[in-house]
Amino acid sequence: MRARFFVFFAFVLGVGLTACHGGPTNSLPAMSPQANARIAPMATNVAGPARLWFSACITCGIAMIEPKEVDVQAYSPSGTVLRSFTFDGGFGGGAPGIDVTSPDQRHVYVAMAVGDNYVADIDTQTYGVRYYKIPVPEISGQILALLVSPDGTRLYVPTTASLYVINTVTRTYAGTVAGQLAFAALSPNGKTLYGATSAGLTTIDTATLHKHVFAPDPGAQAIAATSTNLYVGLTNGVKVYDEATLAPVKTISSSLVVRLVADPAIARLYAWIDGPTSQYAVIMNTTTQSIMKTLPNVFQGPFLDPVSHLMYTIDIAGNVCSYKPPNYAKTCSFVVNSAVPFDIAVTH
Repeated sequence: MRARFFVFFAFVLGVGLTACHGGPTNSLPAMSPQANARIAPMATNVAGPARLWFSACITCGIAMIEPKEVDVQAYSPSGTVLRSFTFDGGFGGGAPGIDVTSPDQRHVYVAMAVGDNYVADIDTQTYGVRYYKIPVPEISGQILALLVSPDGTRLYVPTTASLYVINTVTRTYAGTVAGQLAFAALSPNGKTLYGATSAGLTTIDTATLHKHVFAPDPGAQAIAATSTNLYVGLTNGVKVYDEATLAPVKTISSSLVVRLVADPAIARLYAWIDGPTSQYAVIMNTTTQSIMKTLPNVFQGPFLDPVSHLMYTIDIAGNVCSYKPPNYAKTCSFVVNSAVPFDIAVTH
């Protein structure tokens, strides 16, 4: 069986937001892309309804090379590389990048989650790059996730030390919540953050940043939220909680759940499973809380296009495959030509 990618995080609390080469400040001035990224020329006259943004660590497997480099590429659905970025990913090994798209499709945020600990904000129309430096220690520090509010004005950056909140309009620090928030998920209405803390499963009110522990941690490996339910991936399945009461309502058995992705608009939950002999994905109906379909040979994924509702996976050979609901017909359109991506975001 192939080894899964595990990333282990250890942080010491950092304070405030800093510019990439400055001291603590609430201001986040723009930086020249050349300061942290080498950008390849853009292809022209390429048709396609979507762009797929892949991040991969192109030197993480080479122990003696420091700092690590993170490769971010924008692909057309047919596999044409529209734009390439190479970022300094910091020192050490681990997660090469975490991608998330703003609701207006104008921004792709990529976390350089090891070492330097900054977030690259890529403008999807101009391909300009700005940066948010997250104040956690190099080498020992790590960004755990990126989440964007439904209106696009808040970027939530959980770390093992604190949750940092960035106002993406003013590019200023907007708040912090002390303590680790692992496997963070945001409710569809943007009012609640969910995650696992040392005290247990926790909610954070995004308006007040008040933290509330509602249940012991059952051994969370992944978390996703819809408007009616919270889903917690475990080593032996998915535990379902009622979103209104936060009471457990059901456990769906499976092998180790590595990743959960919800598409509340079509009542679907996608899970990446590390089984005893293979890695695969399952499609769940969140109305009936039942498994609809199993997808074999999934090496990375699932990844979601929230506009078209296509779901994407990558197999061991690097084939990028899409699945179209409701029947989830499979189309494998190209082989990604960088290192195996850690994460994918989709824009239109």
